[in-house]
Amino acid sequence: MSFQAMTWAVEQDLPALQKLVLLMLANCCNAHTGRCDPSHDTLAKECGMSRDSVRRAIAEIEKKGLIEIRRQTQNGVNLPNQYVLRVGSSVGGVGADSTEGYVHTAPTVGADSTGGGCSQQGGVGADSTTKQEVKPGSKPTRSCDSKFDEAWRQYPKREGSNSKQAAQRAWNARIREGIDPGVLVAAVVAYAAAMKAAGNIGTPYVKQASTFFGRDRHFEEFAKTRLADGDLFDGGTEVPWWKAAGFTYQWQATNAGCSERSAHLWANGVRQGAPA
Repeated sequence: MSFQAMTWAVEQDLPALQKLVLLMLANCCNAHTGRCDPSHDTLAKECGMSRDSVRRAIAEIEKKGLIEIRRQTQNGVNLPNQYVLRVGSSVGGVGADSTEGYVHTAPTVGADSTGGGCSQQGGVGADSTTKQEVKPGSKPTRSCDSKFDEAWRQYPKREGSNSKQAAQRAWNARIREGIDPGVLVAAVVAYAAAMKAAGNIGTPYVKQASTFFGRDRHFEEFAKTRLADGDLFDGGTEVPWWKAAGFTYQWQATNAGCSERSAHLWANGVRQGAPA
């Protein structure tokens, strides 16, 4: 969150719903880049509004020159927008460039020299579905890249596609949110152990890496807080049998008829049948 962006958003003379959406964008805004990319669903939930109301409010805010919307597509599919807050501008377009529609003021909060590139500490809420290219001069650190390479080597093989590029975009988004790369690596190790225990290696039941590192944070189910002494896990990488079978809680597994003895026959909470 950028306190400068929040203060700026509060000062804007906007209708209530538009101001609320702008405040939520400012709340997600990265203090170093002035950018954020929360989905319409996320904004609707946080603002207590419908998706249509959020879209209308964003469109009006853009018209007033307070934000720039960078619309993104991939293979003809619309992806979540990236928003650049024009901190320092105001309603009324003082100093606005009529050819562009947004205010040219001092650079946005922490704006980088690459213009549209993603910096190491980019906007909150990015995920594997956003087309955020890591451009030269704004890449995460080499140590972060090496951690991703380590995680990629450890990631369980799956049947079907598993884009490394999409996975790294999601990984970078989580790093920008402040997630420790070591925790992500440890989560991958634990997830691989769980998939192996469930007999799911090489099957479609293994999540795509971009989903595992994505905005829904599936990795958190397998990650534990890094200990002060540097150990990633308190008790090794052993995963409870009900989690290996695809259940969140032991009682869910028990109610479904899954037991520790039969857990290897289950995947994603569904019994797969006895092995051939």
